[in-house]
Amino acid sequence: MAERAFPAAPVAVYGGQRIIASPFQFSTTDDDNLQIVSANSLAGVALTIQGRRLNEKGSIEAFSFLHIPTSDRVSRTENYKIGGGALLNLVVFASSGAPKIGQTYVSARIIRGLSAATIVLGGLLGGYVTAAQPLAYPGSPIQGSIEGGGVIRSIVGTDPAATTEASETVPTGARWQLLSWSIQFATSATPADRLVRLQLDDGTTPYADVPAPAVQAASNTWRYIFAQGISLTSIANAPNLIQAAPLDLPLLAGHRLRTATTTMQAGDNYSAPTFSVREWLEVQS
Repeated sequence: MAERAFPAAPVAVYGGQRIIASPFQFSTTDDDNLQIVSANSLAGVALTIQGRRLNEKGSIEAFSFLHIPTSDRVSRTENYKIGGGALLNLVVFASSGAPKIGQTYVSARIIRGLSAATIVLGGLLGGYVTAAQPLAYPGSPIQGSIEGGGVIRSIVGTDPAATTEASETVPTGARWQLLSWSIQFATSATPADRLVRLQLDDGTTPYADVPAPAVQAASNTWRYIFAQGISLTSIANAPNLIQAAPLDLPLLAGHRLRTATTTMQAGDNYSAPTFSVREWLEVQS
């Protein structure tokens, strides 16, 4: 087969100037604007959006906007006026605060309209940012908020009252994966063998129930550890008992991690759990 050559497109001449068409430019009218959607789980974070645009007169203008996301994982949407011409480039970074990857998500779009009803015309960028790791258009891929490795959180839970199960709920706007769960259980003098179980449910219905490797008698204080990376062979070595936790099981907002104790007696008491999770943000725009 004979070789074929495809010559490059010639450089266009416009107004006496040589120009090269770019596949990344967004031509805009005066009705087209920039929309920023953020979700964040860290207090004190501010986002700076900077870039350049070619105005309708052919001059290059720089712009800069400040966006303050909420710190409770609730999405915030804000629109910014950019005007007609062409968007050349855009960069977004955390100018205040020190978020880690997995804590501050941002997406940028071109929209038609500025307030009330708007129409999304195109996506520019999306992903997690830090102070040292920005997102850029063109250049950065558009990633969803549940992509990547998330952020590792170590949490001290609520200390339950006596004869009450320990329970922790995945917060609104979050998705968790359990890495480890550690809790201490003190039994009263009432005779009975208690069996501690770690239970996962959707707020009502259990879908995972992991029993400890041994029962605990009266008048004992034992620590229970459920963790990923442990073999299926559990370790029943009181006062510390170790059991494998479910692997790669997503916990959505409203789902619970809780103890479920067989034959719990009056006066039995759990400590506050300490646990580690991998967290992603569930962005709702």
